[in-house]
Amino acid sequence: MCGWCDLTSLCYSRLLDETEVCSRDDEWRYLTLLPATCANCSNYISCETCVGSGLCEWWTEDAKCARKGRSTEAVLSLRECPAPCHLRGNCSQCLDDRGRCVWCEATQECFSFSIYTSEYQFGLCREWLDQAQNNNHHLHQSLVRGTQQCKSCSSHANCSSCLHTLGCGWCYSVGNPIEGSCVQGDFNKPHHDACSAVVHPSNNSATNWAYAQCPDVDECDLGLHDCHADAVCTNTNGSYSCQCSRGFIGDGKFTCTKT
Repeated sequence: MCGWCDLTSLCYSRLLDETEVCSRDDEWRYLTLLPATCANCSNYISCETCVGSGLCEWWTEDAKCARKGRSTEAVLSLRECPAPCHLRGNCSQCLDDRGRCVWCEATQECFSFSIYTSEYQFGLCREWLDQAQNNNHHLHQSLVRGTQQCKSCSSHANCSSCLHTLGCGWCYSVGNPIEGSCVQGDFNKPHHDACSAVVHPSNNSATNWAYAQCPDVDECDLGLHDCHADAVCTNTNGSYSCQCSRGFIGDGKFTCTKT
């Protein structure tokens, strides 16, 4: 009576100690005793385990393992396997290479689409990007569109457009909130470097982080207003007002006539 060891792909007597014969490194498994419980190609969810079985081939664009000989474009050796999704460090790498990889904006992680329901079953990844799915002869165009899906917070030049993009926040100079950079982050902080490493204020002031709402800019203090020369500028939340100085009358912007 024999049993099959998935770890070594060898057949052993059932009388042997499984922890000794069906083991590799620090891992061991029970012997498979019934034909109905034997592993089949569809059980493999990665290219490495699929082609490593010696019986199966990997369909890269479908992220699917099948019996050898079914596709002329299938991966048959480990060196042909694309980089595993979890080893791709950013969105572009995640979507550029072959394979059905998905980029999670919330966790900044790349993962295989086949494990989505098990890894993110509690809704931890509410927004994700995947490769456009096309026929194999359209693969290049597919990957280009996949890369274009990746968000680039740095493309936003001001706080307003920055915060309109989910997952982006504004690192700014406290002395001049207009002086800043749009980077990836969440309600608490930027995802990568601290704001002090991203923004280098010209006046050496402190830096801060804005995600939900842009900081107020004191247009009056920074000289960014268009008040009349004989008017007084007063900063307000999100704006400013102009009022003619005492002894003058007008709208405060275009005219201030001496009384």
